[in-house]
Amino acid sequence: MPPFDKHAINFLRRSSEWQRTIRILFVLGGALVAGGAQAAALGTVDPDFVVRLRDVTYLGIAMVFVGELLLLFINREVPDLIELGLASENKAREFGDMFNLATAYSEWAKLRVEMQKFVVEAVEDAVSRGTDDHATQVRRFDSILNQLSFFSHGLFAMKDERWNFAIYVYDHAEGLLKCQSCRRFNREDEDRDHRSWAPGEGHVGQAFQRRQELICKDTTDPNYIQHFEAPPDKSGPYDPDLYKSIVSIPIRLYGGDPLGILVATSDKAGRFIRSEEVDEYDWDRIEPLRDTAALPAILIGLADIREHGAGGNHA
Repeated sequence: MPPFDKHAINFLRRSSEWQRTIRILFVLGGALVAGGAQAAALGTVDPDFVVRLRDVTYLGIAMVFVGELLLLFINREVPDLIELGLASENKAREFGDMFNLATAYSEWAKLRVEMQKFVVEAVEDAVSRGTDDHATQVRRFDSILNQLSFFSHGLFAMKDERWNFAIYVYDHAEGLLKCQSCRRFNREDEDRDHRSWAPGEGHVGQAFQRRQELICKDTTDPNYIQHFEAPPDKSGPYDPDLYKSIVSIPIRLYGGDPLGILVATSDKAGRFIRSEEVDEYDWDRIEPLRDTAALPAILIGLADIREHGAGGNHA
């Protein structure tokens, strides 16, 4: 809270009408008291009386000091100067906040461009070297998630939280979305078995079946929980704690059928929010995921063309 608010400034303006009274009572009155005491002290030899007169002199001096101090604050120009100073301080704070916001957005935009550049270079490499075997495909998926996890703080404001990025590809033979690559806050969890999802199962399966991205701001919210619920045999005891916020983005080519799902999760509620819920002091942090989802789609498409010809198997 500032040292002066509107009520204090208005009080000072009203008090400025008391300048003459304060000058007479405190300044002139104090001066007369101090001067009178000094004059009386010159005419007496009683030491006790001199001490009492000295105290009176100090009182008079104090009255003068208080009066001058009051006159300083109730000067007609002081309230306006204080108000102007407060307004300037508020403007400076606003400009500082705007500068910090612009700086943060600039850094975020740079990282997004870096991710886009990575996508282009990865596509060029896949075209020139090929994506014939599954191991090569998985290594490229790993590199995508490595980039996302490396930039997770700058792109998604992730700090000390339990995050997860994963790429699921639909297996037509088994009718399941299978995890092909995963990056987590804890590397030990990356190597364990991952769940597979049928279309319509859980957040991943629903995004695939609906052919649209699903963003779950808070999985404990009744309005969102229906998109998160999974069959009992595929629900883990730690799911509610680990997956508080989720986004699942379909991997597909040029608006065609989904080939898989790119998933990002966090144990921090509100980490991922829909575009229309982003406030004026933030920006849509899911955009880099949308950019990145194009890469595995292209990689899968290239491999499919090489294996089955221009007609493909997923079109």
